[in-house]
Amino acid sequence: MSKSSINQNDGLVIYIKEQHEYRIEEPTFQEGNCLIIKMKDMVIIAIYRPPSYKNIDKFLSSLNLVLNNVTNYNNIVVIGDMNIDIGTDKTNINSDKYMNLTAFHGLLPAHNFVTRDASGTCIDHVFIKTRYPSMTIVPQTQITDHKPVLVNFYLEQPKSQYTTTMIKKIDTEKLYSDIFGCDFGPVLSNSNPNKSLDYFLTRIRTAIQNNTKVLTLSRRKKIIKPWITPGLLRCIRHRDKLHEKARCFPQNEINCLIYKRYRNFCNRLLKQIKINYDKEQINMAKNDNKKLWKVLKDMTNVTKKSGYTKELLNLKDTPQSSVDSINSFFYKCR
Repeated sequence: MSKSSINQNDGLVIYIKEQHEYRIEEPTFQEGNCLIIKMKDMVIIAIYRPPSYKNIDKFLSSLNLVLNNVTNYNNIVVIGDMNIDIGTDKTNINSDKYMNLTAFHGLLPAHNFVTRDASGTCIDHVFIKTRYPSMTIVPQTQITDHKPVLVNFYLEQPKSQYTTTMIKKIDTEKLYSDIFGCDFGPVLSNSNPNKSLDYFLTRIRTAIQNNTKVLTLSRRKKIIKPWITPGLLRCIRHRDKLHEKARCFPQNEINCLIYKRYRNFCNRLLKQIKINYDKEQINMAKNDNKKLWKVLKDMTNVTKKSGYTKELLNLKDTPQSSVDSINSFFYKCR
């Protein structure tokens, strides 16, 4: 429950199930109430803004400060009664400022339905920034003069198209033992050299086959880039673990300092090894122009043809239509 209040009719209350791990913060917020719920990979910002304030500049300044402080989260939800109408058929200065700020932070409106029938306005909002599939519902109820707004996230991420990598592993000690135990007498006693060779090769192949196991290579151990060694891969994994630990406990300065130092060390090491690898590839291909151009394209990531962007230069009937067309183009490029 929020502790600060502007008048007797405002405030926020949040209910969370006990099994969830979370932290709740109440930041300083001008002309409104705000509670921040921080979870493992999601932050929920609940806000109430009283309708008595006509100028929303102070409110937007506080909202901008809150959003700047949660940029390290991949999934952000802003929800609450803002008393700013963002209906599709209505535009005003306040809604434009408000929508521009949320768009600047990568937040998209989850609905634009009417949430207060008496005024025909959409003043109860949900803005989200996430890669999870989501669904927003505005139920038709008469509990209060405002309709409730529900948002649901499907947290099970879709399975990636991962190709299983199989590797063969030979038990060399057992192989040597089996080979030393083989009877190679027929190889020496047979007068036909071809049969002797066939017998010898059959024995060796059988021993290798009996001591070979086919294993599935873990995704964490699969090396995608040719210049990344197993040691570098372990370095990257350790850096990511430190990052997760620092993000979960940002108030722990020691964890944050350890992560930043190791991150800088790891990034410098990766950059230097990548540079050395590129130099080696260029030197190997310097006498073959075709191979050299292939190496240069791989280095600059221009192997794929760029998309057709001429349509961005075509003007529409109105400035609003032109801006909508550009926004639609870049939205599809995500």
